[in-house]
Amino acid sequence: MPQVFISFFAKIGITGLVGTVLGYVAYTLVTVALLRALAPKADMSQMRGLMANTRGATDPQQLVYGTVRKGGTITYLESTGTTNEYLHMILVLAGHEVNAIGDIYINDEVATLDGSGFVTSQNWNSKIRVKKHLGTSTQTTDADLLAESAQIDSNFRGRGIAYLYIRLQYDQDVFPNGIPLFSAVVQGKKVYDPRTSTTAFSANAALCIRDYLTDSRGLADSNIDDTSFSAAANVCDENVALDAGGTEKRYTINGVLNADMSIQDCLQQMVTACGGSLWWGGGSWKLKPGYYTAPVKTLTLDDIVSEINLQTRIAMRDNFNIVRGTFNDAGQRWIAAEYPEFYSSTFVSEDDGVESPIDLELPLTTSSATAQRLAKQLLFRNREQLTFTADFGMEALELQVGDIIALTIDRYGWSAKEFEVVGWTFGANGEAGDLRVTMTLRETSSAAFSWSAEESAIIGNNSNLPNPFGGLTISSLTATGGGRTQGDGTFINTVIVDWADVQNKFLDYYEVEWKATSDANYAATTTDESSIELSPLVDGIQYTIRVRAVTVAGVKGAFTAITHTPGGDTTAPAAPTSVSATGGYRQIIVKWVNPTDADFKDVEVFVNSSNTTVGATAIGTSAGTEFTHGGLAASTTNWYFVKARDFSGNASAFSTGASGTTLADPSDGDNGDTIITGRVYYQTLQASAPSTPSASSYNTSTATFVGLTAGWSLSQPSVDITDTSVKEWSSAFQVTIDGVTSAQTLYFSTPTGAIQVTADIESDNYVAGTSGWKIERDTGNAEFQNATIRGTLNATDITAGTISADRLPGLAVANSTSISGTIIKDATATYTVSFSGVKSGTKLMVIMQLAGYSSADSPYVEVTATGTSVTLDYTTTNEGWLRESPSGIEEPQTYVSTGTTTSTSGTVGFNVTHRGSGGGTATVQGVVAALVMEA
Repeated sequence: MPQVFISFFAKIGITGLVGTVLGYVAYTLVTVALLRALAPKADMSQMRGLMANTRGATDPQQLVYGTVRKGGTITYLESTGTTNEYLHMILVLAGHEVNAIGDIYINDEVATLDGSGFVTSQNWNSKIRVKKHLGTSTQTTDADLLAESAQIDSNFRGRGIAYLYIRLQYDQDVFPNGIPLFSAVVQGKKVYDPRTSTTAFSANAALCIRDYLTDSRGLADSNIDDTSFSAAANVCDENVALDAGGTEKRYTINGVLNADMSIQDCLQQMVTACGGSLWWGGGSWKLKPGYYTAPVKTLTLDDIVSEINLQTRIAMRDNFNIVRGTFNDAGQRWIAAEYPEFYSSTFVSEDDGVESPIDLELPLTTSSATAQRLAKQLLFRNREQLTFTADFGMEALELQVGDIIALTIDRYGWSAKEFEVVGWTFGANGEAGDLRVTMTLRETSSAAFSWSAEESAIIGNNSNLPNPFGGLTISSLTATGGGRTQGDGTFINTVIVDWADVQNKFLDYYEVEWKATSDANYAATTTDESSIELSPLVDGIQYTIRVRAVTVAGVKGAFTAITHTPGGDTTAPAAPTSVSATGGYRQIIVKWVNPTDADFKDVEVFVNSSNTTVGATAIGTSAGTEFTHGGLAASTTNWYFVKARDFSGNASAFSTGASGTTLADPSDGDNGDTIITGRVYYQTLQASAPSTPSASSYNTSTATFVGLTAGWSLSQPSVDITDTSVKEWSSAFQVTIDGVTSAQTLYFSTPTGAIQVTADIESDNYVAGTSGWKIERDTGNAEFQNATIRGTLNATDITAGTISADRLPGLAVANSTSISGTIIKDATATYTVSFSGVKSGTKLMVIMQLAGYSSADSPYVEVTATGTSVTLDYTTTNEGWLRESPSGIEEPQTYVSTGTTTSTSGTVGFNVTHRGSGGGTATVQGVVAALVMEA
């Protein structure tokens, strides 16, 4: 039976699980199809309307995959207030739960929201409030809308609908042009990954296609070949190096599908985004992204059981040698833009100098680099035009659409020549009385999928073009500076290049190339005129521009070059204001207010160790209003200064300086946990204790709590207490951050209160050095005649007087012994040390370091503290690992316990039990030591 096929080069009309293949190569039953038709004709109107805020009772739901900026459908409007000054609006972003809603755009500018959702950026003056709802299954009615609305109740929840609740407060000065346009950056659907059996957000193209196939708003078909889709997902997840540095995933889907689009169009757009092939075969859907794989099988003339149909070229009207189109550019705020066209002068020459462009629209692609890779792949795969159709024997039964095979036929000079299976049908031949596989094969190669491949790898052994004629020299070449200022204040430098027409009557066009003189690579374009304007250019950079003539036969003259250095805007913007610096853990956040210059571009941030710009070092730039200086040492103070820059590179004077100090590092707990301690203070003085505070999380960057109970603060209240019946209340806190999962555990102690003293206190008979007593509030110094201390006296410096004591603490008694021996499996060995001459009730610590190996399978040890004449604080059994023989001794592991002596002498140490699978003996070595803290 035929395999239904959707390709980067084809369209499909789907009815149930069977479809009719329409391709511009012969993918199933068609011997000759049109490559021009293969290039997907995506409906780019959905990209142009992606940012719109529409209103319509029949507007379709939208499926959002990957990350994209989009507007939405207004599904609810209500006005409230005594003068109807409040307008409430629901803007639906997706017909399903989304992973996240990021930046909010108002009229194409990113809005800044405070903690309550009010817009504080631009000139909106908090007249707009925006709240985000992800569309979860437990989503509740927006509390603010419910409180202010006269029309809705708590059932107005929007579960399964991702939306923005927007409230606008009427102000003719703020809204002179009416309601602004709202859009948001949305992380779309969570998709199932058969590789991990988990559902999570991903822009992986294969996983997004699988989701659409199974979704009730898509094909709603559960017959998925997850082995095929897992392999495809691995290909899509591969990192591809970028010319500018860094990497990107090979294939992603980032865009929107409308529910009223045909399934054919939706799948075609998705398959186009990964340059792949989607087909139905063997009872399930399979996917192969645009990626070269080695041949899975080699066939020869002996495997062919019918006549051969060989097509060497496709018709010129269906051929192309230039690929251009548009995509949704994430680098330009997700605005539809043209990616650099892929123009092959070699292929144009091969086509007798006739330029044949094709539009490859990529509505689900947001990376210019990905768009260019897809464009080149489409062109190169199209130029592999050899199509072979024949009936094969049962050797071909195991093949399927998308496989690459090697074909050897001596008469054609083919030795393991590579072909892709684009059509496959199995059935009986009535005349021959046998079973056979009819396959259509399309020529392919690794070069067709490679970004670095040259056209020569595709053309192969084509004949050389004729030698060039004369008269192709470029003369009278000039370069004249120009430029334009855009509406946003950006000055665009241009250069007008002129030259004299060449005299060759076979001239086809001129190639013009230009680059910064210091660069290695040229940008290029063509023109059939003897003049061209090039842009944009950078101020003060010398450019080399060169021109050559090309004939209709592809003959190219020599380049003639000229240099040009453009000028530009020289007026600097104003300096930023309101500079501040706030310390966090190992970082300082610098904030400022940007100048209002129309050509403002970004801010350059400088750091110094003192309040001077002399010697200040530039550490980065920001187009926003803040910069995080990370990687700093704890308790470090820096001074920061900023400069504003415009699009022409002009810089303002330095701003005033601002200093910030990083916080002291938090302590480290067990297993790499981070422990942060401190106190929070109740801001109201009162006689009775308040309830114990709580918080939802702790922000380590700003050293602040999120969701701290109302009335509590990290700052101690400023008070002037005259009433000793009220107290200041505080609670000790500990934040433990798991060293593996980063999960936080927050603990707050029961509040304790103290009477606040705001001045020195003294007895009425106090005379310094003579009589009475005094305690100084600011220094903490105190003067008494005598003092009785019933507990422990802790002091860093005792400088005068006589100390009378029957014993002094801290004179440690230590003892240790070495460990060396063997332990059979499930046996226990005890390793202890003795102590003597100590006082009962003395604190002690016992430590053991142990390493070893075992002949048992998966060996380990169980370790428990033990002792005589001692009460141990920690007797829980711990596990430690042993190496399996004959790997050698494992790195030593440390075991610690503490306790209190109950006599003047005794023993302390550890029981060690050897565990594992099967039989075996463990060889161990190490040391056990005891430290008694008081003699």
